[in-house]
Amino acid sequence: MILVLILTGCSNGTPEASPTPEPDTVLTAAAQTAEARLTELAAEPTTSPTLRLTNTAQPPVIETTEVSETSPPGDIVTLTPTVEDLPSGTDRAVYVMDVTVPDGTEFDPGERFTKVWRLSNAGSSTWSTNYRLAFVGGAQMGDTDEVPIPTSVPPGSTIDVEVELVAPETNGTHRGFWSMKNSAGTLFDDAVYVEIIVGGGRESQEPTSLPSGEAAVSDVSLRVEEEYATDCPYEFLFSGTFKLNKPASVTYQLEAGSTTPSFEFSLPAPVTSNFDAGTHVVSFNLDLTDSVDGWLQLHITAPNDTYSNQQTFTLDCGGE
Repeated sequence: MILVLILTGCSNGTPEASPTPEPDTVLTAAAQTAEARLTELAAEPTTSPTLRLTNTAQPPVIETTEVSETSPPGDIVTLTPTVEDLPSGTDRAVYVMDVTVPDGTEFDPGERFTKVWRLSNAGSSTWSTNYRLAFVGGAQMGDTDEVPIPTSVPPGSTIDVEVELVAPETNGTHRGFWSMKNSAGTLFDDAVYVEIIVGGGRESQEPTSLPSGEAAVSDVSLRVEEEYATDCPYEFLFSGTFKLNKPASVTYQLEAGSTTPSFEFSLPAPVTSNFDAGTHVVSFNLDLTDSVDGWLQLHITAPNDTYSNQQTFTLDCGGE
């Protein structure tokens, strides 16, 4: 008995081991923890998908969520804008063809002629007989300012519009610009033109002298990159062409005229340069700040005296 008491006293200083929990006890605790977490999640606020803008070239592509009964939660659908139809009441005319008097037709000074254009209604409004074709710039060729269209023209249809004109008295190339005007008096953004040559022009004018065996210039012509402009100030770009039968020093200059009252040109000084035999091109820039209807020609004074055609041009600062 004494020995048993001694052993029992010694075991009191050692901690007792924790009892091993039963399996059913562990499952019950886990279930309680999960239930508590689900309760917390249910109490948390839900969030909606965020709209995102994708930076792309025009037109923009917008990514957003499209909610429907068949869409999975958070599904992303790409929406691409489509090109809209022209707004109602939009006026636009498109040139189809020259029915009469193609570009470059020759007339005698003062000769009468009828110009007919075929135009297409490319807008969304119907042209009534109150719509008119109006002169807007260049060579007017007579005193007609505008003419009414003969019948109504629905969108997508074409019509032939004619104007009675008179060839100018001055030899050379002449061009006049015309545009449709609606019943409110507003001009369309589109324009057509008539271009004629009076007196045969000077396209193939022979030099005034062709000394035998000496250098001579022939086949002089002048062209402009854009004949009608509305952006002021504007720089017109001209190119002159001539043919030289043998190497020589050539002197040339620009000459100009205008039907615009009190308008004065500031032209470059004559130029003298050496050229080989063959065809050559010389360029000119003409800077203008005010509205003008004018013409330019290339005048070669050496080695012989000869001219180009008269190239017309128009700057209409109020035409925008």
